[in-house]
Amino acid sequence: MAAKILMALSASIIFSLGVVHLVYTFWGPMLTPRDPALQISMSQISPVIRGISPELEVSIARISRAAVEAELRMSTEPAYLINAFP
Repeated sequence: MAAKILMALSASIIFSLGVVHLVYTFWGPMLTPRDPALQISMSQISPVIRGISPELEVSIARISRAAVEAELRMSTEPAYLINAFP
């Protein structure tokens, strides 16, 4: 029982780090430029997004890893063995 609690705790830590990374990346002040002239010129044009940013990719990977790890660790029988051999 203690092992399952520790495994769930480790998965929740990874999940929390992923969520915090996602929030700080897109809703924090870190993406605003320091130069006021650059910020004005950036507000005059529309941005072109050409794919998933690496920051978003890292956040999604951490959250997904934590969810999969929690599922695999907390089930009584490992999820990869359930219905593996019908």
